[in-house]
Amino acid sequence: MKIFTLVVATALITACSVIFITKSRTDGKQSIYKPTIKDLKQIQNHFLWHYIKDELVHTPFETFFPKPYYLYVEESIITKVESRINRSYWRGMQFIIIRTYRYTLLLALFAYETIKYRMEQPYLLQVIKKTARKLYKTVETLRFDKMEDLRTEILDLTKLGDNHRIVLKTITSTMNRYILYFITNYQIEKNRMFDNFSSYLKNQPIILPVEVREYLLKGIPTHRRFNPLFNFHVPPLGYSEALYKLIDVIGLIDSEYLVE
Repeated sequence: MKIFTLVVATALITACSVIFITKSRTDGKQSIYKPTIKDLKQIQNHFLWHYIKDELVHTPFETFFPKPYYLYVEESIITKVESRINRSYWRGMQFIIIRTYRYTLLLALFAYETIKYRMEQPYLLQVIKKTARKLYKTVETLRFDKMEDLRTEILDLTKLGDNHRIVLKTITSTMNRYILYFITNYQIEKNRMFDNFSSYLKNQPIILPVEVREYLLKGIPTHRRFNPLFNFHVPPLGYSEALYKLIDVIGLIDSEYLVE
């Protein structure tokens, strides 16, 4: 798979942002499917519920005092208002997708930063592929997500072979795609933080600017049972540190994504 150029990717990310980052829009597939209270209760039983339920929901009436998602869902179930049920359901789908895509970025980033040092680790590749399968299965059938190219990038991680050059190219493609997914075209144009970002894809070896890395990764993921201060935004110094952080990412995904 060809690595996205900045021009093409930023055009795509603008479209992505309209669908996913703004919280008030819905896509065509959402308008066709009418979620019910039963659907909301299924989200409450989802294996990611404990990690998304405290996400804050901003509405036009609660801009300065957002409420946690679990309260939003409970109120929607109590009121039984169809429009509120609809919004609550798609918000939940969005939280699941965003969390999964952030983990995909973490997995690809630290896989790259580990494997670039050495390739003679077939067991590690098998673990990466198995972990990627969990992420892929989580979003594979979600009605919300029409971004099939993003799902395909996860699927690519489940098919890594043993050719070092091709493995790095595949992981890099996924890593870059998700970096650009979480950075909007507007941010790249208006924020001086990204002044040197256009040269990012040209670096050999690839080095993500520290400011951009911190913007993307600082404070994630939120996690109830683990120390939240993993410092994934701090670039690893050498193979051992990159490997330890990759193991941390895999451990977090295994603890949250209860699928095989």
